[in-house]
Amino acid sequence: MSALRPVFRFILGVAIFAFVWEAVARTGLAPQNLFPTVGQIGRALVDLSRSGELWAAAGATLARAALGLAIASVLAVLLGLAATMSRKARQALAPFVDICRTLPPPALAPLLIFALGLNERMFLAVIVFAAIWPIYVACVAGFGGTEPLPLMTARSFGASDRWQLFYVRLPSALPSIFTGIRVGLGLSLMATIATEMIAGSSGLGFLLFDTAFSLRIPEMYATLLAAGFLGVLFNAALHLLKQPLVSWHTLQTELKSS
Repeated sequence: MSALRPVFRFILGVAIFAFVWEAVARTGLAPQNLFPTVGQIGRALVDLSRSGELWAAAGATLARAALGLAIASVLAVLLGLAATMSRKARQALAPFVDICRTLPPPALAPLLIFALGLNERMFLAVIVFAAIWPIYVACVAGFGGTEPLPLMTARSFGASDRWQLFYVRLPSALPSIFTGIRVGLGLSLMATIATEMIAGSSGLGFLLFDTAFSLRIPEMYATLLAAGFLGVLFNAALHLLKQPLVSWHTLQTELKSS
């Protein structure tokens, strides 16, 4: 029963939000032509789904965000390994990471269009740039936060620094890495949709831009709703992937707290 509580809380939250939205739309507190009712948004969502327009847009956005997040995760882990093995590498990367973390990724789109062209490589470059930095920071924190006892045990058996890195530090850092990936997931979706709005011809960002500027207001809100649910599903898929890899950490935490 406890496993169903998050589902009930989610449904309750959605219901409360829908009730407040409907109340605002019905009472005229906002312009009705820009604030459609829940029913109008629902019908627009059904129409977009039946036409296939929404499914095609969501598929394009999901494919870009997932591939960009996967590439960013691999690169971030490799950079994190390098930074852990070499203090000089970590110190050299630190100012570059601090600068890049503050840059809005969609702002790079015009530059990347000139450098790479208006194609999928440009989208991937923006998404990877958005997602890689929180994952890298989480990797470095995870590698550096390994408990000393496993490391001392490995050293007592003559394990090399590289062996300790891959077989002690890396497994210990997985919970932290997945936390960084969850942050990167949200950033990858936001970067994908924002870049599609700026320079895309497909995806939820392009559909959102198109419906908004053609004054198809219910369809615009339906697209926003679909983008939100896509993020929820994406996050749920990542959680399912995480469970078999770090279930030992959950058990260890429960044993410590008991």
